[in-house]
Amino acid sequence: GLGLNCIKQIIQESGGEFKLSNRPEGGADVLLQIPLVSNLGKTVVLYEDEPLFINLWKQTYRNSGMKLVINPQNPPEKDALIFIDVNLKEKSGLQIAQELHNKGHTNLFLTTSYEPEQFENISYIRGVIGKEPPALEIS
Repeated sequence: GLGLNCIKQIIQESGGEFKLSNRPEGGADVLLQIPLVSNLGKTVVLYEDEPLFINLWKQTYRNSGMKLVINPQNPPEKDALIFIDVNLKEKSGLQIAQELHNKGHTNLFLTTSYEPEQFENISYIRGVIGKEPPALEIS
């Protein structure tokens, strides 16, 4: 019982949600929701070339307390959360991710409308999300 309480506390402190419930037919349901982005004041970098999605990200982060940088010309801060569209017109998103990884960036995420399983063998990618910005916990 102590382990589950520790897990619950850690998840809730990071802005997530942890719920256990019994199923009437037997067994249990476990809900773990951990926000992808939870640190206010962080820099979020987006590599995207579609205006619709750029505007969506701008609207989402407008009052978030986080700094949004879109298509930077220079490498972002090392602790920035970096989201890269897989299908960019000018340069491959995977190529950008590889270059940033080679420069020491570790918070690399892909945005795509493809199935995430296609990218699960890329060890330096921390996650794959859809084209929409990740949900934020803002206090």
